[in-house]
Amino acid sequence: MAGAAGAGATAGATALSFDEMMDKDRSDSTKGQYKGLAKHFVQFLRVRNAGLVCEDESVNLEAVTLEDLKAFFDHVSIKRQNVKRDGVFSPPVQEVNGKHVLNSASYVGSYRSALKWYYERQQVQVPVEVMKQLGRYTAGFKRVKNQRKQDGEEDAEEGKQPMQFSGYEWLAKQAMHSKKDFNQAVFGWIFLLFAWNLISRGRNVGKLMFEHISWQDDALTIRMFVKKHDQEGKDCTPKHVFANPVKPWICPVLALAVYIFTAGPRRPGAKMLVFANDAAEDRFGKWLSGITKSQESILQAMGMEISNIGTHSFRKGTATWLAGMIDGPSGVQIYLRAGWSLGMQKRYIFEGGGSDRHVGRAATGLTLDSEEFGCLPPHFNHNEGEVLTNEEWEVILPGFLLYPNRFRVALPFLLASLLYHHDYILREFDDQHPVRSCRLFTLPAARLTQLKSCVHAGTSVPLRPSHPISPSLPPSPFISLPVS
Repeated sequence: MAGAAGAGATAGATALSFDEMMDKDRSDSTKGQYKGLAKHFVQFLRVRNAGLVCEDESVNLEAVTLEDLKAFFDHVSIKRQNVKRDGVFSPPVQEVNGKHVLNSASYVGSYRSALKWYYERQQVQVPVEVMKQLGRYTAGFKRVKNQRKQDGEEDAEEGKQPMQFSGYEWLAKQAMHSKKDFNQAVFGWIFLLFAWNLISRGRNVGKLMFEHISWQDDALTIRMFVKKHDQEGKDCTPKHVFANPVKPWICPVLALAVYIFTAGPRRPGAKMLVFANDAAEDRFGKWLSGITKSQESILQAMGMEISNIGTHSFRKGTATWLAGMIDGPSGVQIYLRAGWSLGMQKRYIFEGGGSDRHVGRAATGLTLDSEEFGCLPPHFNHNEGEVLTNEEWEVILPGFLLYPNRFRVALPFLLASLLYHHDYILREFDDQHPVRSCRLFTLPAARLTQLKSCVHAGTSVPLRPSHPISPSLPPSPFISLPVS
């Protein structure tokens, strides 16, 4: 018995404690946001009633009155010039028709959530009457805000603008045709295409690991274990990401191939993050800002304002674009792909592989009502024999065996994509682009030609019983694939 107790004590020393596990009920990023908003509450009370703020900057919450909370929400409801820089007492923005401009309902709602968290953290119960009145306040605020939009007193658009498909294609071409900062451009290209195709938040794209990526049938499969409305990982079904051999500039398989084959040798002990560090979203934001600011007039001609373009524009943009397709994916399919909450329906409607493949093919830009929609990715026919040995893989991709087994399943398809688009790459990419000097493209000409001859792709691939893959398509009256 003593041994068992000792073992338990040892395990407890390395595992998270009960309190630490309980503290994981919210993500670190959410708690970071709440801490910032709670600081605004402290700043406000220090001016309104300094006696409520303790020496350690905590608040005597049991002494906070309903009137204190009402005054705080009256204050934060008003849009201010630069709260991030100047704090909660930043001057209000210019009035419109003699009225203060209001913040968005979601912004004000975040203060409500932050205060609830702050009370919980101090182990103080939020009075029931307070929560009831805050609920009524939020409902009234939304009505007033929307009425002001209707009356033209405030901007109709809030938050980041959905990216148009034309803008998405334009950005992808900018990344692909870059004439400098090639590593940054390749990173921006694949991050952009992943954010669009996965309908995902930039934060989640930035945290992708090689272990999360594999290949099944005719598509990349990517698992995302933490999403905004699924922090507990209840829905971890793989997302299917398809090649677009017809439009290489928006082909996520080609972009990932260029990223991997130009990344340099993989070293023992290297991080398993696809984008190498935790600041990938910020890095992408800086790349996006640089591109949009340098080409503002072009984007304006497309109907987009650069101040309304951000990393969230692509998540909004994909969903908006897909929802507008005639006979395209249904709203439920799009919601499931994006990981958005379906409310009560989530108990009865679950994601299926067929529906996600439908969304995936549409999101990658394949034309819905043509045989192009069912095209196969560049690939090798394993029935024709082994294309490369492990030793040859190490030559063209140093550190090949250091990638996780799941990701190595996808590597032959990335290789096939590079070979299939070889001539396109030489024609479209800058002369100094690192993909031109990657080890694959510097193989002897005869060997490179022989490898290219082994690649199959497109809608003209005969779907014989012996062929290793076939298009994973939902039934459609518009699509007829060649069979021989």
